[in-house]
Amino acid sequence: MKRTPILAGHSLGGAAAAIYAENNPNKIDAIAFWDSYPPDSADLSDNNISALSIFGTMNDIPNTESFNNQKRLLPPFTKFFPIEGANHAQFGDYGPQKGDVEASLTLTEQHDLVAEIMLDFINP
Repeated sequence: MKRTPILAGHSLGGAAAAIYAENNPNKIDAIAFWDSYPPDSADLSDNNISALSIFGTMNDIPNTESFNNQKRLLPPFTKFFPIEGANHAQFGDYGPQKGDVEASLTLTEQHDLVAEIMLDFINP
């Protein structure tokens, strides 16, 4: 059985995954960002890997301030999945984060949605 290497990361973990993907384009087949995006140093817009972006919203607006600006760095066929009511810190489960919005979902609800979206991405 062929393995399909997939990188996933939340926040700075997503940025690190993007840098790895940019520098090692033949080593992974897919990348998933959890309330994250590539830094300017990792332009994946010309990369053919499958990409997924799961992010929290409040009133259909991304919670991460720079999100819309950095979308230009993602591969052209990136799938975007907003989760209404999700917040940044609950993607990583490390407690409240200064400047974050208050989630209207429980931690379990948010994690269940992320897991469901990831499974659909991994097993289309």
